[in-house]
Amino acid sequence: MFSKYDPKGWALFIRYRKNDETGTRPKDLSGIVKCPREMNMDCPSVTRDGKHLFFSGSFEVIFEINEKPFWADAGFIDELRQTELRQN
Repeated sequence: MFSKYDPKGWALFIRYRKNDETGTRPKDLSGIVKCPREMNMDCPSVTRDGKHLFFSGSFEVIFEINEKPFWADAGFIDELRQTELRQN
């Protein structure tokens, strides 16, 4: 899981390792964690038990960035892994 900048701002993405040691294409997690794509999302971290995803999020306002912590249920990670590995 990583953050990446594109023209809409910073977003969270995930990739999975395939059996041949290559990776799946990066998948944008904005819709999955239910955050507006216009929100900058950064610093993803999953708890050791795999239950929660924490990340920072902010909306840029002219000359000011109001960054706040967010969390989401991380149950989607394993479910999405199966789908992504089948498609790639």
